[in-house]
Amino acid sequence: MKFMNTFLVIALLSFSFSNAFEFASFAEINEINASPYGKSLLETISMSLEHKGNVAEVQTLLNDLLFKLNQDQDRDTDAWNKENARLKAKIAKLTEEIEQLRLEILKLEAERTKYEKLRDQAAANLVQYNDQKARNNQALAKNEERRNADAAEFRKSQSEHTDVLNAIDAVVAELTLLVGSVSGVARPEHVRQNAEELRDLKKSFLQLTKDEEAAQAFIEMATKADQAMVRDLIASLQKIKSSVQKSYNDDEEHEKKSKEASEALKTLLTNDNMQLDRMIEQETKNHKTYVNRVNDLIKKIAETRALRASKEAEKKATEEERAAKEKRYNDDKAQRDEERKVIQRIQGIVAKRLANMSKYLDSQI
Repeated sequence: MKFMNTFLVIALLSFSFSNAFEFASFAEINEINASPYGKSLLETISMSLEHKGNVAEVQTLLNDLLFKLNQDQDRDTDAWNKENARLKAKIAKLTEEIEQLRLEILKLEAERTKYEKLRDQAAANLVQYNDQKARNNQALAKNEERRNADAAEFRKSQSEHTDVLNAIDAVVAELTLLVGSVSGVARPEHVRQNAEELRDLKKSFLQLTKDEEAAQAFIEMATKADQAMVRDLIASLQKIKSSVQKSYNDDEEHEKKSKEASEALKTLLTNDNMQLDRMIEQETKNHKTYVNRVNDLIKKIAETRALRASKEAEKKATEEERAAKEKRYNDDKAQRDEERKVIQRIQGIVAKRLANMSKYLDSQI
């Protein structure tokens, strides 16, 4: 029996046994031996035959190897299916999270654009409000300047009018003393006018004309005029007084209207400034709010983009992990498939050709 087993091993490894035994062709054995696993398995079978000398043991060994190989593959396939499902679920989840982050970024960018426009509009409004207030203040200053000028002109005009009216009243009072007195061409030679009366008349007229020569001429004309001329002179002065009084009254009316217009404009501009102050205060708060919101959104967008980049990197790493594990699984499966083929081919050799060889040898012993 030992001789037979040794002979079988020699035939299996050296391929020099007679074709009559129908063991295997050179090509088939060479193909199995070319595989590292096949070569190792043939060596294992050789050792088994040397020590145990039982073909059935070889068949059991091959069956055990094939069973374990199938068992390992089933276990590996089950583990891969679970790991593949986990990785695919993780990739799907990351894909969804990345899409949500993309949409969130679009939303944040749209909101940032909105608040940037509000911020810029608030800044433009503040420029407009402050410019308007500056123009109002200039208008207020000019209005006050005009009012002060009008008031000064009014005081000056009223003073002048008052002086003229007082002077006319004084001249008329002095001329009135001449009415009914001996004067002019009808005055007798021995009648002389009082020097004090002449001084008073001259003084009154000087208030009216401010001209010494004109005053002296008026005195001479008045003292030499007859009663009719004196009355006419008084009447003329009364008309002048009425005209001056009317001018005085017109100045008062103009001053009244100037005050009213100045106060109306001052009230309008002051109220507008108060409204502008409220608007500036509110718009300043709005601008600050918009600036802060834009800054917050810029920060939030940067954080969201960083998170999306992190998720994308994690997804890529997961896809690479899955690809690597899938390749390893497929490589292991391909290796097992190859080993399975080797085992099955050797099983065929053992089952058919070695059995025939044993039968032949038995017939020769």
